Amino acid sequence: MGDNHRGGFQYLVFRGAHGPAERIVIGIEAELSVEDVRSRISTNGTHQSPTIADQLVTGFRLRHSIALGSDPVSPLSGFLILDEELHIHAEVESNDSQLIMMATRRQDALSLSSPLIAHGTEITWLDMVIERPVQTAEALDTLQLWSLPAPLSLLAQVKLFSPIVDVFATSVATVRVYRFDPLAGRGPGIPSVSGEITPRGNQLPALAAFLQAQHPMAWEKTVQRVRLVAPDVDHITVRSDHDRRLRLEFSESGLISPWTDNEVSDGTLRSLMLFAAIFDPRGSLKAFEEPENSLHPWAIRAFVDACREVLAEPAPKQLAVTTHSQALIDYVTPEEVTIVWRQDGATMVRPLLQLDPTVRDYWAEGRGRLSNLLNSGLLLETVPSSST
Repeated sequence: MGDNHRGGFQYLVFRGAHGPAERIVIGIEAELSVEDVRSRISTNGTHQSPTIADQLVTGFRLRHSIALGSDPVSPLSGFLILDEELHIHAEVESNDSQLIMMATRRQDALSLSSPLIAHGTEITWLDMVIERPVQTAEALDTLQLWSLPAPLSLLAQVKLFSPIVDVFATSVATVRVYRFDPLAGRGPGIPSVSGEITPRGNQLPALAAFLQAQHPMAWEKTVQRVRLVAPDVDHITVRSDHDRRLRLEFSESGLISPWTDNEVSDGTLRSLMLFAAIFDPRGSLKAFEEPENSLHPWAIRAFVDACREVLAEPAPKQLAVTTHSQALIDYVTPEEVTIVWRQDGATMVRPLLQLDPTVRDYWAEGRGRLSNLLNSGLLLETVPSSST
């Protein structure tokens, strides 16, 4: 949503031509396999395949939407969550999709319903949908499972009794968005069990200490990549100050004393932030905002190589990078590029090859660089326009 200093919801919701915008809706879509939720089922017989009306379930599709609005009291009060909705569909072997649960949260009240359960459709693995029984016959007639006060977010409550939502909510909770600032990385770290780095880069020493202790292979890969950017760096160590705060030291060949985190260059510190975040095994989706800042083009290519290495690992990961860097764009393939633009007040997102499939041949035949194509204006979506 942005930080307190720039961007974010408050800069959108109060920008309407006739006062505050009424609402902004943010949607998240996800797909889960049967294996993703199998371990969360509490009943016996989990080795059997789930079915709906004798059709084999092949997976699940979820859409979670949140509507945000301005606080009518004062623009300084931030924003309000107006309502939330969650729809869960089961994909079956006939390539059909069955809606198995709907959840809504409005005015701090949560409502759950299931047309299939209410109509008596036979569902094996019923506990994969809901782990509490339908309360009353009247609820069946209204397709309503129950309604209850909801002081917490929709996901925080529904995941307590739906294994599918539990898996989804756990995955969403691991999403990380980074917009690193070397100034934040120069600050001391506070010892912590989690060792989480913040979106701006605070707690970098704590993340380094966590990787050294818990994931030494990931830390070794991190230091190796930093050496590609700063070849003279021999070791990166974490030390504790007199006040027990954590600091970083960079040992360099030929020097007696190491560089401190206040002395190394912005490029070296930023590269450590990026590589440590990439190789941190936690998190299923990570987004990096303009990683090219303060980096040499060679370091940008090392960053892309590290992303590809992580994506090739067995554990499923998703990485997203926003950039205006020609060096970065020219180091990726057309299949790896997604275009983001504004149209009629909405943010549009499409894979490059969906907008123009001929780009693949243009690039493969060596007729030009991707950056040249995107800067040429041949794709209208890449050119700023007052009408969009």
